[in-house]
Amino acid sequence: MRRSLRARVGLAILSGVLAAGALTAPAAAAEGTAIAGTVTDASGQPAAAVFVIVENVDGSANYLQTDESGAYSASVSPGSYRVSFQWNAHTQWAHQRVTADTANIFAVAEGETVRVDDQLLAPGAVNGHITKADGSPVPGAWVTLRRDGVPIVGATTDENGFYSIGEALPGEYQVAFEWNGLHHLPDTATVAAGTTTTVNGSLPQETTLLVKAVDSVTGAPVGAFCVEAWDLEEAVCSDAGDAVSVTGLSAGQARFNVVPSGSDYYLAERSLSATLTANEVTTVTVPLVFGGQIAVNATDRASGQPVDRTCYLIRAIGRPGNFSQGCTAADGAGKLDRPVAPGTYEVFVIAPRAYGHQWLGKSGGTGDQKQAARIVVKPGRTAKTPTVLLDPPGTITGVVTGADGTPLKGVGVHHHARSLHEWDGVNTDASGRYVISGLGPYAWPLNFSGSNTHPDQWSGNAGNRFQAVKIPVTAGGSSTYDIKLAKGSTLRGTIKPGSPEVRLIAHNAATGDPVGVFHGYDDGNAVTSYEMSLIGPQQVKILWDLYDGTDGKTWHAGATDISTATKVGIPASGVKKLNLTHK
Repeated sequence: MRRSLRARVGLAILSGVLAAGALTAPAAAAEGTAIAGTVTDASGQPAAAVFVIVENVDGSANYLQTDESGAYSASVSPGSYRVSFQWNAHTQWAHQRVTADTANIFAVAEGETVRVDDQLLAPGAVNGHITKADGSPVPGAWVTLRRDGVPIVGATTDENGFYSIGEALPGEYQVAFEWNGLHHLPDTATVAAGTTTTVNGSLPQETTLLVKAVDSVTGAPVGAFCVEAWDLEEAVCSDAGDAVSVTGLSAGQARFNVVPSGSDYYLAERSLSATLTANEVTTVTVPLVFGGQIAVNATDRASGQPVDRTCYLIRAIGRPGNFSQGCTAADGAGKLDRPVAPGTYEVFVIAPRAYGHQWLGKSGGTGDQKQAARIVVKPGRTAKTPTVLLDPPGTITGVVTGADGTPLKGVGVHHHARSLHEWDGVNTDASGRYVISGLGPYAWPLNFSGSNTHPDQWSGNAGNRFQAVKIPVTAGGSSTYDIKLAKGSTLRGTIKPGSPEVRLIAHNAATGDPVGVFHGYDDGNAVTSYEMSLIGPQQVKILWDLYDGTDGKTWHAGATDISTATKVGIPASGVKKLNLTHK
C-alpha cells in the first residue's frame, strides 16, 4: 500500500522568515558597516518590493525589501556575504547569477559600506510534449525545471500531453516530470532570455526495486516497514514485513529511506542508494538496528505534581548531535519521538517557562553533563530515567571583553556549544554585557562563541566544557560572571583535493562539542587551504564537507565517525600546521 510522503514541490520563495516583523524597512545606506545597493528590472527601471537576502557565509542572514526607487540597505557585521533577490517566484544572486554556488562573495570590513547593485534577469520560456513509450500523450504530468535536482519552476501537461512554462531564468536546467513516479529527461534545457525552448519527453522503461529489511544482528525480517523512494510521491509499505516492491522508478541511481512501521524499537535507515536496471528487479537487503526507548517523567520538585510540556534531548558524551527527543504530556510522562541505538546516553531537559533547564541527574538536576545520570538503552527495552525534578530558574549576567580588555559586542553566550540548539542563547550588547536566563539552580559552564576576533571557548578560557569554570545559579537569583576572552592559537594547512566550497568543524575529542568552524568559498576556483582559530590546549577531531555534490563528509583521517577519528593536539598559543587529505 502507498502512504502520503510529501506534497508536490512548489516554487521556492521566502516563507516563514518573512512573517510579520521579519522584514527590515528599506532605508538610506546605514552608518557603519553595511551592504547597500539598487535593483533594477530587465529594462533598467527601478525594481520595487524585491525581497533581498544578505547572507553571511556562516549561515546568518538579513531579510529586507527594496523601496520604490529599488534601493535597499542592510547593517551587517564584518564578514563575507552573498546577496540574493527574489521576485515573481524567481531567485537570482548578485551579480546576475542563478545559483548560490556561482554567486559573488562580498567581503565587508568594519565601518565599510559595500555597494551591491544588480539588474534582474529577463526570463525565457520552455514548452514541450510528454508521451508514453507507445507515443500516446501523458495528461496531468507535473513537469519541472531543476538545478541540482531541486525543482525551480513547473507546469502541468494538458489532456494532450502538452505543457508550457511561461517564465524561467536563463541557464541550464534538468527537466523532469512526475507521472507514477519521477522521470528525468536525458537532455538538459538551455533557457535564454526572451526565447522559447522546446523539450519533449517520453516515459522510460520501468524497473523494480525490491527491498528487504532485516535485523542487523540476526538477519531475520524486521516486520512491517515502508520504503520512501525520493522520486515517488508516496511511501510504499508492507504490513507483512517480508519485502517491499517499489515500481515506477526509472533505471539508474535511486535514493530511498527504509522506515520501520511495525516496531517501536527498530531505527530507520535513510539516504540509501541502489543502481537500477531497466526491465529488471533489483533486490536490496537493508540491515536495521534494533534499538530501545527512553521513558521520562517530570514533576515539580516542591509540589510533586506532574509537569507537561517538559521537553528533552538525548545526548551522549563524546558524540556530537542530538540522537532523539520528546516531550511530556499532561500526566508528566513522555517517550522519545524515535528510538535510539543501544548505548549510554544523557538527557538534557528543556524546561517550561516557570522552571530552569537541567541535565537530568540521579536525584535532581545538574548543570554539568559529566554529572548527569547515565541512561543505558538495551535492545527492545524501554529504559526508565530518574524522575525529572524541576526547580525555579535563575540568571547569569556579566561582561565579555577581548584579550585587550575591550568590551565585545555580538558574542554568543550559551550553556551549550554553539550550533547544537540556538533557542536559548543570547548575544552581548555594545558594552559587552549579557544576561542568560532559564537556568536551573545548579553550577553551569558557559560557552562564548561567534566572536570575529577570538576563538570559541568555555568559561575559564577552556576548550573542554568539563574543564570549564562552573558558575553557581540560585533559584530566582542572578549570578555574575565576567570573562576576558583568550586569543588561543591557529590551526592551518592545505586541503586535498580542493573544492569550491569547504566546511571544517573541529570537535573537542572528549566531549564531542563543536569548538571551531572554517567555511571557505572561492567563486569558480577550488579552496585548497584553511585557517581556524581555536582555544588551547585541547584535543580536537575534525569533520569536513567538500560540498562537491557527493556524500563528501568524512572525519580526519579517513574515519567514518568521531569515535575512530584522529585526535589533533591544539597548543595554547602559536600555530599548529595540519594538511588534510580527503580519503
